[in-house]
Amino acid sequence: MLNATISTYGGPYSDSEPVEDPTTQIASDEFNRMLEDHAQTTRGAMRAWVSFATDIAPVLPPPAPPVQPPVIDATSVWGDGSAQHPVITKTAHGTYEIEYATTYQDELGFDEPVSLRFGGGNVADAAPADVHVVKSSGQKVTVYVYDLGFGIPPPLSDLGGGVEIQVWLR
Repeated sequence: MLNATISTYGGPYSDSEPVEDPTTQIASDEFNRMLEDHAQTTRGAMRAWVSFATDIAPVLPPPAPPVQPPVIDATSVWGDGSAQHPVITKTAHGTYEIEYATTYQDELGFDEPVSLRFGGGNVADAAPADVHVVKSSGQKVTVYVYDLGFGIPPPLSDLGGGVEIQVWLR
């Protein structure tokens, strides 16, 4: 299935006359809402997917600027543009926070609330590592990266930096 927008279905529509019989007619704003909701479902079964590279820079206390690895790639039901990308912040060695805005505006101008329920992650290359994703709030998750090739229990690690981590969220 290809990604769709409300315009894929000919919308948004407007009423030329008021609805007279709600059992056989639907107001354009209700129909547009259905079209927009449907279009959003074509943008992936997950709510969001994002990838970033680990960063070996140390986390320093304020007023030092935060370490924010850039997004490598991202997609979500809210859109694929950079305006819909999350902010990624390294909070400690092998620990990253991914935070989305509380709302995103859809093509009808409606503010869609962000509500993340759970997620998962993986390393995108052959590094012997594990990724745990823990929900912090409705818009934020914490990602823990473990080096499986370096002891038991495996330590948190940035894997030498530059290793792509992929995170999916629902």
